[in-house]
Amino acid sequence: MSSGEDDCQSQKRNGNKLLLFNHLVISPEYRGRNLGLAVMSRLIYHFAGDSNLVVIHPFPTQYSGSAHRDGEPEPSPYGDMSIEEATNKLVRHWAQIGFEQVSGHWPYMIMSPTRNMPSTAELLKSNSV
Repeated sequence: MSSGEDDCQSQKRNGNKLLLFNHLVISPEYRGRNLGLAVMSRLIYHFAGDSNLVVIHPFPTQYSGSAHRDGEPEPSPYGDMSIEEATNKLVRHWAQIGFEQVSGHWPYMIMSPTRNMPSTAELLKSNSV
């Protein structure tokens, strides 16, 4: 085995596994209700398994070049915010369920999947974005 394969095998034996969420988009008509937080907390609960760390990279969809279903650009829930302002708002948003910024790697965020998160009912009661 090569050194890289040895490292990978060692990580598997030691339980060094990441749960990485690459993309989560809530349709504009459902935003502002904390549905993203509720969905993420349920995804973590169901898929974390023996992962040691959950990783996300918050990024505002209006800057991703994606289009809405009708081919028009995504409507912005952030008004005229810069990409940095919008990303910082998302960072604060994800912190509500326990994600923390990775020092020196903004805006990556991490959390332990065993961290206590608010219940779905609690998240849906508070509608702060």
